[in-house]
Amino acid sequence: MIIREAKCADFEAIAEVINSCWIDERTSAKALKDELSKLPERFRHGELVVEVNGTVVACGDYSQFPGMYHPQKFGMWINVMPEHRNKGIGTRLLNKLLEAIELFDPISI
Repeated sequence: MIIREAKCADFEAIAEVINSCWIDERTSAKALKDELSKLPERFRHGELVVEVNGTVVACGDYSQFPGMYHPQKFGMWINVMPEHRNKGIGTRLLNKLLEAIELFDPISI
């Protein structure tokens, strides 16, 4: 298992992971990229993916909210494909995301 920062080329795989978790709310790589492009420059954001045998099976991100911005408040999302759940992937991804936002001294997640 490899946890790494997401690259632009990962957005198709990220959309697949999200769609496997949220079957009633479909997304696409384009929609995800469009959403990111709308974040103000001052907003802190990061996206990680988890690969198992070269395939992205989970994704997680942290971000700040445009409607209620505070420099130390974040939202965090983790999605793990159903067939890869209960194997510690989500926990390891959560820990990596928490490490990533530590330097921003968060007061709320």
